[in-house]
Amino acid sequence: ITGGLGVLGRLRMERLLRCCPEITTIYLLVRAKKQKDPQTRFKEYFNDVLFERLKREQKDVEKKIIVIEGDTSLLNLGLSEKDRDRIKDTDLIFHSAASVRFLDNIRLIVNTNIRGTRDLLLLAQEMTSLKAFVYVSTAYSHCVYNKIEEKLYKPPMKTDDIIRLTEILIKDQLDLTLSLLGKWPNTYAFSKAICEDTVRQYSNGIPTCIVRPSIVVATEKEPIAGWINNLYGLTGVIFGGATGVLRTLYCDKDLICEIIPADYVVNNIIAAAWNVAGKR
Repeated sequence: ITGGLGVLGRLRMERLLRCCPEITTIYLLVRAKKQKDPQTRFKEYFNDVLFERLKREQKDVEKKIIVIEGDTSLLNLGLSEKDRDRIKDTDLIFHSAASVRFLDNIRLIVNTNIRGTRDLLLLAQEMTSLKAFVYVSTAYSHCVYNKIEEKLYKPPMKTDDIIRLTEILIKDQLDLTLSLLGKWPNTYAFSKAICEDTVRQYSNGIPTCIVRPSIVVATEKEPIAGWINNLYGLTGVIFGGATGVLRTLYCDKDLICEIIPADYVVNNIIAAAWNVAGKR
Protein backbone atom coordinates (compact mmCIF):
# COMPACT_ATOMS: atom_id res chain seq x y z
CA ILE A 1 0.00 0.00 0.00
CA THR A 2 1.25 3.46 -0.93
CA GLY A 3 -0.47 6.59 0.33
CA GLY A 4 -1.54 4.59 3.36
CA LEU A 5 -1.36 7.55 5.74
CA GLY A 6 -3.87 9.63 3.77
CA VAL A 7 -7.66 9.58 4.24
CA LEU A 8 -8.35 6.80 1.74
CA GLY A 9 -5.19 4.94 2.77
CA ARG A 10 -6.20 4.77 6.43
CA LEU A 11 -9.75 3.69 5.63
CA ARG A 12 -8.52 1.09 3.14
CA MET A 13 -6.03 -0.33 5.65
CA GLU A 14 -8.73 -0.57 8.34
CA ARG A 15 -11.24 -2.13 5.95
CA LEU A 16 -8.83 -4.72 4.58
CA LEU A 17 -7.64 -5.84 8.02
CA ARG A 18 -11.11 -5.90 9.60
CA CYS A 19 -13.03 -7.52 6.73
CA CYS A 20 -10.31 -9.77 5.32
CA PRO A 21 -8.78 -11.38 8.44
CA GLU A 22 -7.04 -14.02 6.30
CA ILE A 23 -4.59 -11.35 5.11
CA THR A 24 -1.24 -12.22 6.69
CA THR A 25 0.96 -9.25 5.77
CA ILE A 26 0.53 -5.68 4.58
CA TYR A 27 3.58 -3.73 3.46
CA LEU A 28 3.00 -0.03 4.09
CA LEU A 29 5.25 2.45 2.29
CA VAL A 30 5.97 5.39 4.63
CA ARG A 31 8.40 8.29 4.24
CA ALA A 32 10.18 10.25 6.93
CA LYS A 33 8.52 13.65 7.43
CA LYS A 34 9.00 16.68 9.69
CA GLN A 35 11.91 15.04 11.53
CA LYS A 36 9.83 11.94 12.27
CA ASP A 37 11.01 8.56 11.05
CA PRO A 38 8.53 6.15 9.38
CA GLN A 39 8.11 3.97 12.51
CA THR A 40 7.21 6.99 14.67
CA ARG A 41 4.76 8.23 12.05
CA PHE A 42 3.15 4.78 11.88
CA LYS A 43 2.67 4.58 15.67
CA GLU A 44 0.92 7.95 15.67
CA TYR A 45 -1.16 6.84 12.69
CA PHE A 46 -2.28 3.58 14.28
CA ASN A 47 -3.44 5.41 17.43
CA ASP A 48 -6.20 7.06 15.38
CA VAL A 49 -9.75 6.52 16.69
CA LEU A 50 -10.45 5.02 13.26
CA PHE A 51 -8.67 1.78 14.25
CA GLU A 52 -10.34 1.26 17.66
CA ARG A 53 -13.01 -1.14 16.38
CA LEU A 54 -10.38 -3.16 14.48
CA LYS A 55 -8.18 -3.44 17.58
CA ARG A 56 -11.13 -4.62 19.68
CA GLU A 57 -12.10 -7.29 17.17
CA GLN A 58 -8.59 -8.52 16.32
CA LYS A 59 -5.88 -8.64 18.95
CA ASP A 60 -2.29 -7.99 17.81
CA VAL A 61 -3.48 -7.00 14.34
CA GLU A 62 -0.68 -4.41 14.24
CA LYS A 63 1.81 -7.26 13.77
CA LYS A 64 0.43 -7.85 10.26
CA ILE A 65 1.68 -4.42 9.14
CA ILE A 66 5.29 -4.07 8.05
CA VAL A 67 6.48 -0.51 7.54
CA ILE A 68 8.73 -0.06 4.51
CA GLU A 69 10.70 3.19 4.36
CA GLY A 70 10.29 4.81 0.97
CA ASP A 71 9.24 7.99 -0.80
CA THR A 72 7.44 8.15 -4.15
CA SER A 73 9.12 11.50 -4.91
CA LEU A 74 12.55 9.83 -4.95
CA LEU A 75 14.07 7.82 -7.77
CA ASN A 76 13.15 4.11 -7.44
CA LEU A 77 10.83 5.11 -4.58
CA GLY A 78 13.85 5.60 -2.30
CA LEU A 79 13.76 1.89 -1.45
CA SER A 80 16.78 -0.03 -0.19
CA GLU A 81 17.78 -3.20 -2.05
CA LYS A 82 16.87 -5.20 1.05
CA ASP A 83 13.31 -3.82 1.07
CA ARG A 84 12.92 -4.27 -2.69
CA ASP A 85 13.66 -7.97 -2.24
CA ARG A 86 11.51 -8.18 0.87
CA ILE A 87 8.31 -7.06 -0.86
CA LYS A 88 8.63 -9.25 -3.94
CA ASP A 89 6.11 -11.74 -2.51
CA THR A 90 3.38 -9.06 -2.78
CA ASP A 91 0.21 -10.19 -4.54
CA LEU A 92 -1.81 -6.93 -4.47
CA ILE A 93 -0.69 -3.33 -4.89
CA PHE A 94 -2.89 -0.37 -3.97
CA HIS A 95 -1.21 2.79 -5.24
CA SER A 96 -2.72 6.05 -4.03
CA ALA A 97 0.37 8.00 -2.93
CA ALA A 98 0.35 11.38 -4.68
CA SER A 99 0.89 15.07 -4.29
CA VAL A 100 -2.70 16.34 -4.25
CA ARG A 101 -2.08 20.08 -4.01
CA PHE A 102 -3.43 21.75 -7.14
CA LEU A 103 -0.61 24.24 -7.53
CA ASP A 104 2.46 22.19 -6.62
CA ASN A 105 5.51 23.02 -8.71
CA ILE A 106 5.80 20.92 -11.84
CA ARG A 107 9.05 19.15 -10.91
CA LEU A 108 7.77 17.95 -7.52
CA ILE A 109 4.45 16.75 -8.91
CA VAL A 110 6.08 14.98 -11.88
CA ASN A 111 8.57 13.21 -9.60
CA THR A 112 5.96 12.20 -7.01
CA ASN A 113 2.97 11.37 -9.17
CA ILE A 114 4.35 10.35 -12.56
CA ARG A 115 7.87 9.05 -12.00
CA GLY A 116 6.79 7.44 -8.71
CA THR A 117 4.02 5.54 -10.51
CA ARG A 118 6.41 4.45 -13.26
CA ASP A 119 8.99 3.20 -10.77
CA LEU A 120 6.37 1.30 -8.78
CA LEU A 121 5.14 -0.42 -11.94
CA LEU A 122 8.71 -1.36 -12.86
CA LEU A 123 9.06 -2.88 -9.39
CA ALA A 124 5.70 -4.63 -9.78
CA GLN A 125 7.00 -6.41 -12.87
CA GLU A 126 9.48 -8.23 -10.61
CA MET A 127 6.66 -9.57 -8.39
CA THR A 128 5.93 -13.05 -9.73
CA SER A 129 2.77 -13.63 -7.67
CA LEU A 130 1.13 -10.24 -8.33
CA LYS A 131 -2.62 -10.60 -8.93
CA ALA A 132 -3.66 -6.95 -9.29
CA PHE A 133 -2.34 -3.40 -9.41
CA VAL A 134 -4.93 -0.75 -8.51
CA TYR A 135 -4.16 2.89 -9.28
CA VAL A 136 -6.25 5.60 -7.60
CA SER A 137 -6.70 8.51 -10.00
CA THR A 138 -9.39 11.20 -10.01
CA ALA A 139 -12.65 11.78 -11.88
CA TYR A 140 -11.10 15.06 -13.05
CA SER A 141 -7.97 13.63 -14.66
CA HIS A 142 -9.49 14.34 -18.09
CA CYS A 143 -11.72 17.25 -17.13
CA VAL A 144 -10.93 18.92 -20.46
CA TYR A 145 -13.66 16.72 -21.99
CA ASN A 146 -17.39 17.31 -21.49
CA LYS A 147 -18.08 13.60 -21.09
CA ILE A 148 -15.81 11.13 -19.31
CA GLU A 149 -16.12 7.44 -20.12
CA GLU A 150 -14.54 4.40 -18.46
CA LYS A 151 -11.71 4.24 -20.93
CA LEU A 152 -8.14 5.46 -21.35
CA TYR A 153 -7.56 8.81 -23.00
CA LYS A 154 -4.60 10.29 -24.84
CA PRO A 155 -2.37 12.04 -22.27
CA PRO A 156 -1.32 15.70 -22.60
CA MET A 157 2.32 14.52 -22.71
CA LYS A 158 4.12 11.20 -22.80
CA THR A 159 5.41 9.87 -19.48
CA ASP A 160 9.07 9.70 -20.42
CA ASP A 161 8.98 13.11 -22.13
CA ILE A 162 7.67 15.01 -19.08
CA ILE A 163 10.08 13.19 -16.73
CA ARG A 164 13.03 13.98 -19.01
CA LEU A 165 11.91 17.61 -19.41
CA THR A 166 11.75 18.30 -15.67
CA GLU A 167 15.15 16.64 -15.21
CA ILE A 168 16.73 18.86 -17.86
CA LEU A 169 15.18 22.23 -17.04
CA ILE A 170 16.74 24.39 -14.34
CA LYS A 171 14.51 26.02 -11.74
CA ASP A 172 13.98 29.33 -13.59
CA GLN A 173 12.96 27.57 -16.77
CA LEU A 174 10.13 25.72 -15.02
CA ASP A 175 8.03 28.86 -15.52
CA LEU A 176 7.01 27.03 -18.69
CA THR A 177 4.36 25.31 -16.52
CA LEU A 178 1.41 27.27 -17.93
CA SER A 179 2.32 26.49 -21.52
CA LEU A 180 2.78 22.81 -20.61
CA LEU A 181 -0.63 22.53 -18.96
CA GLY A 182 -2.57 23.62 -22.04
CA LYS A 183 -6.30 23.07 -21.29
CA TRP A 184 -5.65 21.36 -17.95
CA PRO A 185 -6.56 23.66 -15.01
CA ASN A 186 -3.71 22.75 -12.64
CA THR A 187 -0.59 20.61 -12.26
CA TYR A 188 -2.50 17.98 -10.22
CA ALA A 189 -5.09 17.13 -12.91
CA PHE A 190 -2.36 17.37 -15.58
CA SER A 191 -0.16 14.85 -13.72
CA LYS A 192 -3.06 12.45 -13.14
CA ALA A 193 -3.92 12.44 -16.85
CA ILE A 194 -0.34 11.44 -17.64
CA CYS A 195 -0.27 8.92 -14.77
CA GLU A 196 -3.18 6.99 -16.22
CA ASP A 197 -1.20 6.56 -19.43
CA THR A 198 1.85 5.60 -17.34
CA VAL A 199 -0.22 2.73 -15.92
CA ARG A 200 -1.23 1.68 -19.44
CA GLN A 201 2.32 1.88 -20.76
CA TYR A 202 4.21 0.22 -17.91
CA SER A 203 1.73 -2.43 -16.75
CA ASN A 204 3.15 -4.91 -19.31
CA GLY A 205 0.77 -7.78 -18.67
CA ILE A 206 0.11 -6.99 -14.99
CA PRO A 207 -3.65 -7.18 -14.22
CA THR A 208 -4.30 -3.49 -13.70
CA CYS A 209 -7.16 -1.07 -13.15
CA ILE A 210 -7.68 2.64 -12.55
CA VAL A 211 -10.24 3.97 -10.07
CA ARG A 212 -11.46 7.55 -10.54
CA PRO A 213 -13.25 8.89 -7.43
CA SER A 214 -14.83 12.34 -7.50
CA ILE A 215 -14.67 14.78 -4.54
CA VAL A 216 -14.11 12.67 -1.44
CA VAL A 217 -15.84 13.73 1.79
CA ALA A 218 -16.26 12.20 5.27
CA THR A 219 -17.42 8.60 5.75
CA GLU A 220 -21.12 7.83 5.70
CA LYS A 221 -20.98 5.00 8.23
CA GLU A 222 -17.89 2.74 8.30
CA PRO A 223 -16.05 2.29 10.51
CA ILE A 224 -17.21 5.58 12.08
CA ALA A 225 -19.90 7.88 10.71
CA GLY A 226 -18.58 11.28 9.67
CA TRP A 227 -14.85 10.51 10.01
CA ILE A 228 -12.30 12.59 8.13
CA ASN A 229 -8.89 13.88 9.18
CA ASN A 230 -8.40 17.01 7.08
CA LEU A 231 -10.06 20.21 5.90
CA TYR A 232 -9.44 19.84 2.19
CA GLY A 233 -11.93 20.79 -0.51
CA LEU A 234 -15.62 20.70 0.37
CA THR A 235 -14.89 19.73 4.00
CA GLY A 236 -13.05 23.02 4.43
CA VAL A 237 -15.96 24.94 2.91
CA ILE A 238 -18.47 23.27 5.26
CA PHE A 239 -16.23 23.74 8.31
CA GLY A 240 -15.54 27.37 7.42
CA GLY A 241 -19.26 28.06 6.99
CA ALA A 242 -20.21 26.25 10.20
CA THR A 243 -17.69 28.22 12.28
CA GLY A 244 -18.57 31.55 10.69
CA VAL A 245 -15.13 32.09 9.20
CA LEU A 246 -16.40 31.69 5.63
CA ARG A 247 -19.29 34.05 4.88
CA THR A 248 -19.39 33.99 1.08
CA LEU A 249 -18.44 31.57 -1.68
CA TYR A 250 -18.05 32.37 -5.37
CA CYS A 251 -19.45 29.52 -7.47
CA ASP A 252 -21.63 28.63 -10.46
CA LYS A 253 -25.08 27.61 -9.24
CA ASP A 254 -25.71 25.61 -12.44
CA LEU A 255 -22.79 23.22 -11.96
CA ILE A 256 -22.98 19.97 -9.98
CA CYS A 257 -20.54 19.31 -7.15
CA GLU A 258 -19.89 15.57 -7.42
CA ILE A 259 -19.14 14.30 -3.91
CA ILE A 260 -18.77 10.78 -2.55
CA PRO A 261 -18.29 9.46 1.01
CA ALA A 262 -14.80 8.10 1.64
CA ASP A 263 -16.04 4.65 2.75
CA TYR A 264 -17.84 4.22 -0.60
CA VAL A 265 -14.59 4.94 -2.43
CA VAL A 266 -12.63 2.45 -0.31
CA ASN A 267 -15.20 -0.29 -0.94
CA ASN A 268 -14.97 0.48 -4.66
CA ILE A 269 -11.15 0.29 -4.64
CA ILE A 270 -11.13 -3.09 -2.88
CA ALA A 271 -13.89 -4.49 -5.10
CA ALA A 272 -11.95 -3.29 -8.16
CA ALA A 273 -8.87 -5.21 -6.97
CA TRP A 274 -10.96 -8.37 -6.53
CA ASN A 275 -12.54 -7.92 -9.95
CA VAL A 276 -9.32 -7.32 -11.90
CA ALA A 277 -7.55 -10.17 -10.11
CA GLY A 278 -10.37 -12.55 -11.02
CA LYS A 279 -10.73 -11.49 -14.64
CA ARG A 280 -7.07 -10.63 -15.25
